[in-house]
Amino acid sequence: MSLEHCEQEDAVIRAARGGAWGDGLRDHLAVCPACADAALVAEFLIEESRAAPEPPLPDPGTVWWKAQLRARRAAAERATRPIRIVERVAWACGLGSLVAAAIWQMPLILDVLKQPAYLLVTVLAAGLFLAGAATLYLVWSRE
Repeated sequence: MSLEHCEQEDAVIRAARGGAWGDGLRDHLAVCPACADAALVAEFLIEESRAAPEPPLPDPGTVWWKAQLRARRAAAERATRPIRIVERVAWACGLGSLVAAAIWQMPLILDVLKQPAYLLVTVLAAGLFLAGAATLYLVWSRE
């Protein structure tokens, strides 16, 4: 393959695409290796593009339906964003209130935990609470 460049290369490529070879271009191909290479590559690419099967176009109704569905989902996402933010703030406030109440009642909690029977009940209640919270988290995280 030649690395030379010829001024008639573009004309050779156009002729290869259109199939209209003039006598002057055919004679030029015999003496110019750059144009001969360009014509060979152009003809090969044209034949390959004709041999390649056209990919089937999707059904326009399906494309439209998917676009509408995507638009509805995006609108629903934008509409429910403030609700999710308020829900998270509410959870944080509830958790903060629980921690504040536990700190405020710490002496009472420590007195209760010193008695073995209350300790067992407290541990069981905490375990049930954590199991319930974990279950709710797993159920809601799948939605």
